[in-house]
Amino acid sequence: LRTRETPADSEVTRAAIAGLYGRYGCERISASLREAERELAICKASTRLIIYIHDGMPTDEYPTAIVTVLKDIRRKGTLVVAPYVGEQSYISNLAAIFGNQWTIPVEQLPDLSKRLGRLLLKYAQR
Repeated sequence: LRTRETPADSEVTRAAIAGLYGRYGCERISASLREAERELAICKASTRLIIYIHDGMPTDEYPTAIVTVLKDIRRKGTLVVAPYVGEQSYISNLAAIFGNQWTIPVEQLPDLSKRLGRLLLKYAQR
């Protein structure tokens, strides 16, 4: 995965960005989204995508603050999607933040790539 030491024009930068880790009580969702956006802005790729893994229950900021950050990032052209992997009882929490069209329900992990592919294809066809 790309690290801060990887040259910005290296091929690997087009493929992935290292995960940003938060912990309960100090998740910093908005800050990590902004950091991912800054890192991806360096890339010369035509499509920038953030896949954000979260349970939809932020512990250190209001969901409305995250929604505002997401709107800004998406307005600038970066796609942000949020897969919800596992039992789907609380997916509405995640969808309330990331939006229904950008929340990917995935009961079984092997289905994630297929669902993500469908979503990206739909976006590309616009």
